[in-house]
Amino acid sequence: MNLHGMLPPQSAAGIACLLVLLSLCSCAAQLAGSDSVAEQVRARPQSIDHTQLQRSGRSPFRAPQSFNTRDVDPGTAILHVNLREYRSEAVVADDGTVYIVLGDEYPRLSGERMDLLAIGPQGRLDWHFPLGHTGHAQVQLDNNGLAYVSHGNAITRLDSAGIIERVIPLGTECVDFSVGDQGQLLTISDDFIVQSRDGLGRLIWTADYLQEADENPGWDWQFDPADLPGGIAFHPGTLILYNGRQLFHLGKGLVALDEFSDQTAHLEIPGGVIAGAAQQGPQLVLTTHDGTIQSLDELGRLRWLTTLPDFMNSRPCIDSQDNVIACNTDGYVLSISVRGGVNWITALNPDESAKSPRWPPPHYRVMLSADDQILITDSSGGLYCLDDAGELRFSIVLRIHRKCHAAFGPEGRIHAFAGNRYVIIGDV
Repeated sequence: MNLHGMLPPQSAAGIACLLVLLSLCSCAAQLAGSDSVAEQVRARPQSIDHTQLQRSGRSPFRAPQSFNTRDVDPGTAILHVNLREYRSEAVVADDGTVYIVLGDEYPRLSGERMDLLAIGPQGRLDWHFPLGHTGHAQVQLDNNGLAYVSHGNAITRLDSAGIIERVIPLGTECVDFSVGDQGQLLTISDDFIVQSRDGLGRLIWTADYLQEADENPGWDWQFDPADLPGGIAFHPGTLILYNGRQLFHLGKGLVALDEFSDQTAHLEIPGGVIAGAAQQGPQLVLTTHDGTIQSLDELGRLRWLTTLPDFMNSRPCIDSQDNVIACNTDGYVLSISVRGGVNWITALNPDESAKSPRWPPPHYRVMLSADDQILITDSSGGLYCLDDAGELRFSIVLRIHRKCHAAFGPEGRIHAFAGNRYVIIGDV
């Protein structure tokens, strides 16, 4: 199957321009004046590349050598009032500070009361930032160690002490966002509005995809097993932003923007609804709900396609050797080489592989360490660590029937959360 032959020349050229230039610095940012975003970024101390985790699924930190576990109580009453629990994916700064959102175990119709927590390297709460009642909250880090948290109709940027640096009003409720290497933002709202903003929060580009969602019933709402049983949650698709160039997907559609936020391609991917995407160098990898894993080259052509039946609802990751790691809802983890050959397949729960399908299907989230070790969390409180050959090194259930959130941190540690439980794994 050749996507290049299916696309108009301008679409293929747009994908080519976007993917080939992802590793180049933005000329516009380099040439900006003294009041430019680039100069403000250069004035700050540079950090490691946290945005790589958003693009390829690879953490800047290494995996543990040993797997000791230690339960941690951050020491704040906020965790023990009205049945609070950890509600977002965790991100870890260079100094070991862990950022995660705390919410209500049983949300109200008006939304959850949420707080952003900053937990120090020793497991004690440094500070918390109230987010109010909101339906969605998420935290990301930029390459200067600044935390960005979405809440309601805004994104707030905070320094390491919890002081507000900037509040960016969006005008609509944000359900997902991505941060670029110079603080650029790519956001998507619960009513299908996508916005691109520069490092100062100024709106550069926006588009409304609500009409397209109405014309394609069935793909715009996807099951999120992290919600209450039977709940339906909006899944906007993976957002990838690097040096001003942007990729995102909505349902079956993949949209590409160049560094000037001009739309260069909007194409439909064969294989059903896109479950997730990852980008590294010239390679873009997609997973779809019908179990396909697809690799596209710099011209937008299909390099290879592998099917891992029966259903896939999570994004893939790309390791340092350009191997693709993905997991389906049956708990089978697959590694595919850069040429499309299967390196190995591992069953996380071999005793359950023959059981009847569960509904809602479990959700496995895959992430990689800097040394290509594999960390997988699931929607039932489980955590698994595999080596780069697919051998299971460690597994634990933190809190049954509660989604597990985890992240690699400095000093070979894993920070894991489920319900109201926080565990540090590694040399502790």
